[in-house]
Order: sequence, then C-alpha cells, then structure tokens
Amino acid sequence: MDDNLADLLTWRGPKSVQETLIEIERNASQFREIFTADIAAIDDKLEEAMASEASAFANTSEISEMFATWFRHYRLNNGKRMHGLCAMIVSQIFDEEISREASIRLAAAVQLFHHHTLVHDDVYDADTVRRGWPTSSAAYEAFFDRTNGNPREANVVFSSSSWRRGTALAIAYGKICSAASRQLIATLPISPKQRID
Repeated sequence: MDDNLADLLTWRGPKSVQETLIEIERNASQFREIFTADIAAIDDKLEEAMASEASAFANTSEISEMFATWFRHYRLNNGKRMHGLCAMIVSQIFDEEISREASIRLAAAVQLFHHHTLVHDDVYDADTVRRGWPTSSAAYEAFFDRTNGNPREANVVFSSSSWRRGTALAIAYGKICSAASRQLIATLPISPKQRID
C-alpha cells in the first residue's frame, strides 16, 4: 500500500473508509499536501490521455485547438482531483497488489469521466459560468459569435446558430473526455482477476 495512503488511513485514529473520506473532504488543503505527488501524477496521466485523443484531430481546424486549449484550462484550474484520488485510494484499499501505475490510470479515468459529466451538466442547465470561468459551451459559443456575429436572444433556447454550434461542440468535447476515460480503463495494467467487469 502507498505510504501516503497508509498515513491517511491512520490519520487521527482508526476510522471506517467512509468516515476517512468525509474527513478528507473537510480538510482538502491538508489532503492536497499529503497527495501532492499523486495529484501531479494524475495530472500527467490526464494530459497524456487527452494528447492521445487530440492527436486524432491534430491540425484539422481551429476547433481542434479549442478542444486542446479548453482541456488545458481544466487540467490547470487547480482542482482537488477528489474523484480520482478517492478512486485511487479505494483501489489500493481493496487490492494491495494493484500497481501505482494502475491506480493513477484509474484516478485519471475517473477524473476525465467526472469532467465529461460536468460539461454535459452545464449544457443541460444552460450554465455559462463554472468556478468563475466560462463553461465550455459558453466559450465555444463566444468563438462562433466572434466568427459569425450571431448573438443569442435572451431566454430563447438555441436562438442563434452560435449557441447551437457552441452547445454541439461542448457535447462533442465531453464525449471526447468520456472516450479518453474509457480508453484508460480498457488499458489498465491489471490482471484478469483484478479487473472489474
């Protein structure tokens, strides 16, 4: 088991996994300090996974560069990576034989899938801001507004081609994140005995 994980599980006395995870959420800054190296490894794996997906679109259009730019923004926004770290911790708790590479890949896969769900949630809720930044659909819509000059009408769903195109592009971006997540899961370096069907 990873030393950071062993320290965490004995942190402030023995607790159930659920109690430990709740305490971690409450103490996120201390959590980040404990898992700095793991967060960096997860971020590196996220970058690697999305670079692989982006290579399929390389030099095809300005839109492919927008995908890469938006993903870089997500990766660098200094999130806690709680979803991925929790998946990593749980994988190490339930399988002490799991390699660090496998648990990091799993963590990155969970983070990418979580990002996919947030992108789609923003689309479904017609949100334009998340954590003080434009949502991906709002950013893509703004791109099409600049190139087409076709702004939306207030409170009229899909009132402009820019809004429709921005939304479609955000959904495609979310699906690319989902595909990258599934690719990481499919290629986990684990034995058939360890694989969860």
